[in-house]
Amino acid sequence: MKTARVLVGVPAFRGARFIAETLRSIQAQSFDAFRVLIAVDDSDAETADVCRPYLRDSRFSLVVHDRRLGWAANINWLMAQLSEEFFCYWQQDDLASPDYLLELVRHADSHPSAVCVYSDIQWFGSEGSRLTCPSLTGLPVNRALYFFETLNGTPFRGLVRRPAIESTGSIRLTDYESALEELVWLARLGREGTLLRATKPTYFKRKHEDSVHVKWYEREMSWKRSVWIEFGIGMLETIMPIVPESERDSALRVILERLCCRREGRFRFYFTTPRPKRSSSRSTF
Repeated sequence: MKTARVLVGVPAFRGARFIAETLRSIQAQSFDAFRVLIAVDDSDAETADVCRPYLRDSRFSLVVHDRRLGWAANINWLMAQLSEEFFCYWQQDDLASPDYLLELVRHADSHPSAVCVYSDIQWFGSEGSRLTCPSLTGLPVNRALYFFETLNGTPFRGLVRRPAIESTGSIRLTDYESALEELVWLARLGREGTLLRATKPTYFKRKHEDSVHVKWYEREMSWKRSVWIEFGIGMLETIMPIVPESERDSALRVILERLCCRREGRFRFYFTTPRPKRSSSRSTF
């Protein structure tokens, strides 16, 4: 076996419907120096049983948690198992082009200062749009603010270097299913270094009615309001430590403006008055 360079973390829960197709997509990668760790939540025997045949591939391993962690804590657990150079989160119902890992590793090797490299996301299933994120360079505060302004979670599925994960820490756990917390985590990651887009590979994200993030957008307005407030707290905790004291009043105004003010083309998770349904593809985990 080659020494693994990438840990592919697959958190799973109630995923029996699609996870076999996902695991086959990982097996079909042209880059093979990886290890796959599947973490099944809350003793979900049906999902675990679908995964077990893939353990014949020595690169694959399975852990079944005996209690409910939730998506954020399960991903945190997976990241804590990282001993390889890179971590790659792979959602239980998603696919990727066969060159996905190969091209991301090549891009990372060509840009050793980048903390994360990622591809575009092509939605399939009940949505067919394509989600991109430009390379994020420049000042740390600007890289962080990008995620707050755009709610674009595309890099969450890229390759992230182990030192950057160690510096960034865990995804925050909130009382509201940690909704939008992948974006807060990405903003904290953005403080650590540049994030670069790789144009060749593609990650295919399945959209269907049982997706967790789809259900977030169907929740009651009071719940969304609480999520939005927590998101604002995450913005404050991320931005203020990297802003000079003389500029903190200005930074606070930027954060409050993002939370409270409407702007043409600006996506928001919470509105004080109902708005027509819009695509929820900007925020993904």
